[in-house]
Amino acid sequence: MVRLICFLLIFGLFLAFIVLNLDNSCDINFGFYQFEKAPVSIMALASFFLGLLFAVPVTLVVRGKRQPKEPKQKKEKPEKKKKSSGTNQDETSNEIGPYGID
Repeated sequence: MVRLICFLLIFGLFLAFIVLNLDNSCDINFGFYQFEKAPVSIMALASFFLGLLFAVPVTLVVRGKRQPKEPKQKKEKPEKKKKSSGTNQDETSNEIGPYGID
């Protein structure tokens, strides 16, 4: 229900934008054809939809090139070495780790 209300509000904003800008017009030249006195709001909506139209194939091509992910295998934890009871610090530092954190 909330999504419907949000959609209607956004649709109302677009409709208000179009109605308020019907008097504004512009000329658009494609090189081989020229639109004269085209409403700005219609051109804005047309450019938005053309952008969507061109973005969909690009998105599909990018998704198609992705390699499927391999299923993650459980990583086995390395066996922890027991600390020696000796007082030699070199032996214990190698077993614990480079910073003394295990």
